[in-house]
Amino acid sequence: MGQQWLKDAFFIFSGIKYGPSGEIAHIPFLHSDLRLDYLIRSILSYGMKGTLIFDDPEREKNIVNMLDELGDMVR
Repeated sequence: MGQQWLKDAFFIFSGIKYGPSGEIAHIPFLHSDLRLDYLIRSILSYGMKGTLIFDDPEREKNIVNMLDELGDMVR
């Protein structure tokens, strides 16, 4: 793959609640332990470009908040 994948990366993220036996349920991304700001800053620091997909059970409700946060980081 070489370095080309950095220019056309594809990631899918989801908030997941785990139990002793594994995955229990998908949870709203904003309630997960993944820090969107850390993720985006890391991607930008490597000069990566591509697609981020957030698999969120409340995506319509939360997408505006995520876009605002992303906008603040790239301005």
